[in-house]
Amino acid sequence: MNRKNNRGAVMVYSIIALSTMCLFASLGTDWARVQLVKTEMTRACFAAARAGAGSLGGGSAAARAAARDQIAMNKIDGVAIDVQSADIIIGRWMPGTKTLDTTAANPNAVRVVLNRLASRNNGVETFFAGIFGRKTVDVSARATATYTSPIDTNYDIPATANPWLAGMPANTIANRVNPHSNPDWSAGTPGKASASPVTVTVPLVPGQELNFGSIAGYSNNDVNYDPNVNYSPDGNFGWIVNNRYATGGSGGTENGLGDLRCPINAVVGIFLGDEQPDASAAPTNTLVYADAASRDFATVRPILKQPFFIGDGLRNDGRTIQHFIIPAGATRFYIAQMDEYEWNNNRGVRTFKITQPGRVDSVE
Repeated sequence: MNRKNNRGAVMVYSIIALSTMCLFASLGTDWARVQLVKTEMTRACFAAARAGAGSLGGGSAAARAAARDQIAMNKIDGVAIDVQSADIIIGRWMPGTKTLDTTAANPNAVRVVLNRLASRNNGVETFFAGIFGRKTVDVSARATATYTSPIDTNYDIPATANPWLAGMPANTIANRVNPHSNPDWSAGTPGKASASPVTVTVPLVPGQELNFGSIAGYSNNDVNYDPNVNYSPDGNFGWIVNNRYATGGSGGTENGLGDLRCPINAVVGIFLGDEQPDASAAPTNTLVYADAASRDFATVRPILKQPFFIGDGLRNDGRTIQHFIIPAGATRFYIAQMDEYEWNNNRGVRTFKITQPGRVDSVE
């Protein structure tokens, strides 16, 4: 073989090999740099979105300023990143569709989008890929955070509030078969006093907590009892009851709502979704709070349509707050008082404080 031809072939192979090495170097070095920039941008987005959301209480301008300040504190690839007005978006987060409604009133979310783009003259520069004409790479990141305002509000709970009428329309009956033939009726039923529980109109964000406390007033399950005998929000420990005379007289679940065992006259709660409770089967598990140990929980995670014990909202030491976690799908919350039948002849009203700490959540 001609040596000159050999040298030419070697030269060709060397060029191919060198090009291949450059390509792999690009994939290794340039790709690693791009991923580092992406990571830094993502972190900056989350920090800025959370800072902005946490400042929404001061208005949109304050939220934008807080987001910008946070971005300025986070350099990307060693340099400050250009932020345009359109990169900070304020609106209302729609959890069902996981979208941001920028036209809704009362915004509760901030989205931050960071870009390093060739069109902005700040694309991520490459070294080896530049040999092949790819001098920059476009990189973008975004994050959205929501803010839930703290809750501190009072509600009056009449002793007549029956949890098994929660979410039910007018003309709904509860404990139809009872010893006094005196069942309870839902609000709006003509000629009947309402025994419906109290609707709590506070924002419900699944996974967040509600706290209860500072309860005043009194309650007794029978108007004929000694008027000087009233029970604490934890109820009468010597009398543990369930929904004894549910519709049909079978006891237990009623109107699509689960059963509960706890002290009579105790404060109880129930979470619902959008549907009417009796449109689906009631939960089959019964929560039981029959002794001091069962009532001394730190955290409770009730499910939809399952009545649960609240009491005074404190652990047995009388100081430590108990945490009640809002379940997935919850859109409505009711508070009531416990009896086994005939709530309508109970007496007393309690004023109940409901609180929730303010909270910032990253949602995307």
